[in-house]
Amino acid sequence: MRWILKVVAILAIFWVAGCGGKPAAKPESTPVTAQPEQKPVVVEEKKEEPKAPVETPEQIVVRLNQEIGTIPMLGFGYRSTTLQASAVSNWMKKALPLIKKTLETMPEGYVLEIRGHATPPDPAKKGERVPTVVISRQRAEYVYGLLRKQGLDLSRVVVNGVGESEPLYPNDPTNPENRRVTFHVRKK
Repeated sequence: MRWILKVVAILAIFWVAGCGGKPAAKPESTPVTAQPEQKPVVVEEKKEEPKAPVETPEQIVVRLNQEIGTIPMLGFGYRSTTLQASAVSNWMKKALPLIKKTLETMPEGYVLEIRGHATPPDPAKKGERVPTVVISRQRAEYVYGLLRKQGLDLSRVVVNGVGESEPLYPNDPTNPENRRVTFHVRKK
């Protein structure tokens, strides 16, 4: 009979260890009530918008040069360095927004160059002494003055005259469209 007492003692130890030393509680009977249907909570993950790739200064310059390359040309008369007011007004409506954008988005260390161009002197007209480089620079300065009158910050704008060295139509250097002003973003 001793062995029965040992078995009961061992079972009692296991029972106490398994219940945490407390007797099992009787389940209370609670009335069952219908609960409203709960919708599962869905947590939406915020998808990050794909970020536009960051442009390097060189890529910005390429893009700006492409954009300002669409500015309509200002055609000058033979040996002329000024334009008629109506031509200037029409040109400004198209060119001014692009020039403003270029000046605002141009990276540090770059300038906007206003480059004047000219056609070679007419050999039939003797006595023309003003070099084409001077005329082309005066054309660039004229456009610079037009932009200054618009109140633009021109601290990063330079003017340059290249004479007849960069014709739009190399096979026809006397073509009137070679007398023009162009814009270029370049390093200082």
